[in-house]
Amino acid sequence: MKKLFTLLALLSMAAASQAQVTFTVLGGTNHNASNGEGCESAFDGNLGTKWGMFSGDAWVSLDAGEEITLTGYTFTTANDNKEYNGRLPLEWEIYGTNDESTARNMAAASELKASGTKWELVYDVLGKKEVQQMQVANYTAHYFAQPYGTKAYRYYAFKNVIGGSQLSEIQFSYTKNKHLDYTFISGSNGLSDGEGPAKVFDGLGSTKICSNTGIGDRYLIFKTSQPTKVGGYTFITGNDATNRDPKAWILYGMTSDSDPERNAEGWELIDSKSGQTMTSARRAHQHYTVSSPSDTEYNYFKLEIGETGSNLWQFQEFFLTTESEDPGKLFCYESNGGYVGEEAWHLLDGKYNTKLCGATGSGVIFGNGSQVSLTGYMLKVANENGNYNRYPSQVTFYGSNAENCPQWNGTWEKIETVTEDASDYQYTYTENEEEKTGWYLTYQACRYYHFSQPSAKYKYFKFVVDVTMGANITQVGILQPFFARGDIQQSLELREDTKPMLNGVLTVKDATIKRTITAGKWIGLCLPFDYDIPSGWDVRELDHVDGSGENASMKFASASSIEAGKPYIVKTGSDVTEISVTDKTFGTPASSVSDNGVNMIGNIGQTTIPEGSFYISNQGELKKLVGNDATLKGFRAYFTVDGGSSVKALSFDFDDDATGIERAQGVQEVQGPIYNLAGQRLNKVQRGINIINGKKILK
Repeated sequence: MKKLFTLLALLSMAAASQAQVTFTVLGGTNHNASNGEGCESAFDGNLGTKWGMFSGDAWVSLDAGEEITLTGYTFTTANDNKEYNGRLPLEWEIYGTNDESTARNMAAASELKASGTKWELVYDVLGKKEVQQMQVANYTAHYFAQPYGTKAYRYYAFKNVIGGSQLSEIQFSYTKNKHLDYTFISGSNGLSDGEGPAKVFDGLGSTKICSNTGIGDRYLIFKTSQPTKVGGYTFITGNDATNRDPKAWILYGMTSDSDPERNAEGWELIDSKSGQTMTSARRAHQHYTVSSPSDTEYNYFKLEIGETGSNLWQFQEFFLTTESEDPGKLFCYESNGGYVGEEAWHLLDGKYNTKLCGATGSGVIFGNGSQVSLTGYMLKVANENGNYNRYPSQVTFYGSNAENCPQWNGTWEKIETVTEDASDYQYTYTENEEEKTGWYLTYQACRYYHFSQPSAKYKYFKFVVDVTMGANITQVGILQPFFARGDIQQSLELREDTKPMLNGVLTVKDATIKRTITAGKWIGLCLPFDYDIPSGWDVRELDHVDGSGENASMKFASASSIEAGKPYIVKTGSDVTEISVTDKTFGTPASSVSDNGVNMIGNIGQTTIPEGSFYISNQGELKKLVGNDATLKGFRAYFTVDGGSSVKALSFDFDDDATGIERAQGVQEVQGPIYNLAGQRLNKVQRGINIINGKKILK
């Protein structure tokens, strides 16, 4: 039985979401496996399940129900990827086809590359596995931005090339907009060849049309690679002079077997606008929706430009969309550096046989027309790197929302500088009795980088190669940015006795935390999301710490809400076994509150706390951990005292009712190993004499 699942488009690269697509898992490795770890588990929207891809060439085929263009995809690691760090995917391939028989009758991964196959490669990540590193963490999302330019397919296949890996979820972001290549046919003359009409369709952020032709003689005619209906269209504004932006225009379409003239019969009105004022930002996306869209498909288009604010008119790019939303095309706004034919803009063309090759300081400005957060990136090694090792050893990313951007010398905020040691990628070998140095970073190898934290949301990003490993010349094949992803239909269950390691931002539809709370008892609590205080809960936060010498009293004040990552003291009116939320964003790390040398520390995952820490037992008693370090379950809080402090005893105080402890007389939640007098290890404290942390404890 085929398993159905529904995902929202992951449009972190788009300006607006489109109608969702329902996928069907057609088949694949371990399909409907009895252990629940078959291929369908990676597409069920539930982080509590996973796909175990432990054999090489594990695959899955999918039916999207209609033709879509892939714009990216998200891998979410499983429950124990941190503990078993060899289970991260290293190499994979994605294929597409519009042939139903090919997709539905697929029985083996070998069919994807078989002679005469109707599967077409959409994207692959191949290379030396030693240099491919996703983040080793559980329940962590890694978003991969697909270089814009893939065709639209109804059926997709994913193949994991190297075995021994696992994922809880694989989710696709997509657009229903067709991929269109544009061919310039005719148009108004520009001020120069460098600012002529063909520049509108060259895909470069450093070129434009700029013309002084008068109203009535301002037009462009172009052809698309396939017939298409038009739901919207996008201008990319010029680099200067807002008064040159068009204020009025008319868009026409025609179906023809030959290139039409401007005044030919058969042009049909698609849309017209007047009295428009484009954004003041330069090199910026300005999207428009067709007022009365039709289902008619055209292969030729004519754009007639009307008035502007001066005698000149200009813009950098123009492209069509089949849906009313801007597809969020990843765009190179400015290219800096590189030799002829190897300019920096090739970093973003998605092609393996092109590259940036130029001096250090080369780079690109990129974006997609909307404000997004950058979480990391991938660099794909170019050819010849094994001979010259021109791979960057230091790069810097910048972001900007400034009005003077996207200009290379505009106002930029530094996001992060990433530095690497060349020796990490060198190896020695002997050839003809001569010792030589080689490089692991060979052609098409991929290297992944994740920032220490997601960036702020920016409209423009700048990538600069600062230093290279072997020379003052750099070369890179592909730059693939990782953006924070959009809303995802997922469910997540976190248990107090596991280590969820929620690194990075993760948005889920439904989440449940298994946390036991006994009614009427004060306990410590720390949650990975903001939470409204339920009725019957008394929630306190650390206000200050009184006392001197060996005794200190922690004073707590009532809290109005529970903030993500912050530790609290909580008492509930009834027993609690789980905390459930909907549409929540995870990712805020646990934090601490400190005063007078005493620290209240939250923990989201199960963690190890140091000897000498204070904690609150399930029975609401403040205790001190003596002896060795020990494990504390998740979604709790504990207390430490700064080194050098004379404090040996803590108490917590609220409502003038203080509870204190000097050292633990029994051990409930947190403890070291427990033995009886015969040296046998026990699971819990028993009546009589127990040996805990080398000390005899009488119960």
